[in-house]
Amino acid sequence: MSDQRDPVTILKARLASGEIDADEYRQLLELLQDAEPSKAEMGSNPRVPHGRLLVEVDNIQLFERTIVIEGEVTPITEVVSVSGMSSSQSINFIPMDKRSYVGFTLASGKFFSLSEDRTLFAPARHNAIRLLHSALKQLTFHSRLTRIATLLRQEGRLEIFHPYSEKAEAIFLTNTGQIETASKTIDLKQAKKDGVFGVGVESRSLGYSRGHDTEEVVVGEKKGPMGFIPGTALRFKANKYDTDVVNALLQWMSEPSNKLA
Repeated sequence: MSDQRDPVTILKARLASGEIDADEYRQLLELLQDAEPSKAEMGSNPRVPHGRLLVEVDNIQLFERTIVIEGEVTPITEVVSVSGMSSSQSINFIPMDKRSYVGFTLASGKFFSLSEDRTLFAPARHNAIRLLHSALKQLTFHSRLTRIATLLRQEGRLEIFHPYSEKAEAIFLTNTGQIETASKTIDLKQAKKDGVFGVGVESRSLGYSRGHDTEEVVVGEKKGPMGFIPGTALRFKANKYDTDVVNALLQWMSEPSNKLA
């Protein structure tokens, strides 16, 4: 499996899906443009070990090809998992709560994280942490996607949702494109063909409609009454691996001509 899209195309797709907002899109686009070496730079210095510095927060420096943590240099491809969030709340336009967080894991198993909870006195650090999270996800997307696809090919079956209550079931993805639980098996390609598979879709039923988290996966065995996705369809957010790469893999495997096994 391979994704031949260039980084700008991927960035546009994430903006369209709601994964990033317009400000974040512009910041990341500027980073990508700045990171693109000019012909003059390539001719005069063809071997730049790190690439350009993109973001620096505390003891972490993110370059185009490496990440430097407390002076220790690690290739960007060694980042195997990225998580993060940014939230804010206000009452009558008065900021009451703000939180920014980024965490990432290296292939060695080492985990690093940064967070900021101050509401009024750390806007630059909030922005830097948010940008580090977004840029790190963008730069490592291909290597993380390749890793999860390779792992699925080798193992044959991966748990992509782990239940935290007795009412829920574990959800697995097979290398042949099947979604499996203890009670059902759903073929992704058939679900896509039948219109009962989507990521971040909006479901409707009689009397109301509601939008879902843009990262939520919905997959069913068949459409319900009046063509709606039935209430028995699986609805979950991947929690065993990075959501962005799991969802990209699910969408890729749902296409008719794509085969991983």
